[in-house]
Amino acid sequence: MRALAISPDGNLLAIGGYDEGIKIVSLDPSRTVIELKGIDQGVTSLAFTPDGKRLVAGDASALRVWNLDAAQPVLSIPVKDNVSAVAVSADGRSVFAGFGVFMARNKDPAVRIYDLATGKETGSLAGHSGSVNSLALSPDGKTLVINAADPKGVTRLYTRRLSERVLQVIPGTENALSPVFSPDG
Repeated sequence: MRALAISPDGNLLAIGGYDEGIKIVSLDPSRTVIELKGIDQGVTSLAFTPDGKRLVAGDASALRVWNLDAAQPVLSIPVKDNVSAVAVSADGRSVFAGFGVFMARNKDPAVRIYDLATGKETGSLAGHSGSVNSLALSPDGKTLVINAADPKGVTRLYTRRLSERVLQVIPGTENALSPVFSPDG
């Protein structure tokens, strides 16, 4: 197991790992388990859309979007580096994807934004040069918290109001792991 996500209604748990598939486990005993197949490489990150109808999965070669009602992929977005983290916008229209060492080494922005309807890249967030480990988007969709390595390799939490271009280190977050927002922000 490498990636977990809980659906917005709290009833489903998505589990992804090195076995090239995703299991959707019901936390409500009246529902069944769904298995999503067809992923080329192990899953590195997962996020549900706010309506709970789609699941975004990141792996070493693509961002993949699944329709959970049909248990079918609806979009595959090729990428040039390992997707290490995903977060879906509050309106469900965009996905923020964090990338690993290759992007950082080449000074490419390590967080990119993609349209979930078309798969087109719509933007990127520059401001640090380390690989991204995890992302958390505030429930109002205005603030992104990034867990990433600093130039010395120490992981820290960074915050960015999406309406601004400034990325700020959150003091005292050295060696932090995965940021999470409470449902009320």
